[in-house]
Amino acid sequence: MYFLLAISTVLAQTPTTPVWPNSWTVPFVEDTYSIIGVNQVSGTWYYDYTLGASRMDRSNGRYDMFCGKNDWFGFFDTPCTHLVNNGIRYLYYPQLQICCNCCSQADGCGVIMPTWLQNATYVGSQMYNGTIPSYVWLMMGNSPNIYQETQDPTPLNRKPLELNNGLADRFMLPGVWNTTFSNTVFNVPTYCNSKYMCDTSSFCGQVRGSGGKSEFLKYLKG
Repeated sequence: MYFLLAISTVLAQTPTTPVWPNSWTVPFVEDTYSIIGVNQVSGTWYYDYTLGASRMDRSNGRYDMFCGKNDWFGFFDTPCTHLVNNGIRYLYYPQLQICCNCCSQADGCGVIMPTWLQNATYVGSQMYNGTIPSYVWLMMGNSPNIYQETQDPTPLNRKPLELNNGLADRFMLPGVWNTTFSNTVFNVPTYCNSKYMCDTSSFCGQVRGSGGKSEFLKYLKG
């Protein structure tokens, strides 16, 4: 009887799995890990699932798996943006006005689904950075992925705090989650051409060749 009561108590305390709003923007700080250590960049993330669009601006794309492993861009510092629009993931370097087609929705390079964490396992609660009560979730991939969010019974009322992709990178989301912004941020720059593909030896080329089933893209729509 006590055992059944304990299980019921645990189940009653398990929150509903995370769900993202259909539209939002948030600033982020990202740590990426490599043989030369930890590299940190700042940026802004825009997302609109209804439009099938997303955009991620990084202050420096050198250490990003996609932006840096594309031609010579891993050898110097320059901003880089991922932009998903009309089923195509573009990489563009705004200071240089260089742009290429990384991969398509058919490759798995579309927009991540708001329910991508629906199969996550609830780990428990803790104080994030010692100050914010958070829910902690585990999403298994090639390595454990840990997602933390603020606490609320209703998933859409929660805010993301951190996404730690194991040995790859760590997104920290210390800013305000804003659900109102102009969709002009998803406009494709005039210097982009969907026919100009990112380098075939780049990570984009590998994703196109493998059907987009990488650790980074497997939860994406498409």
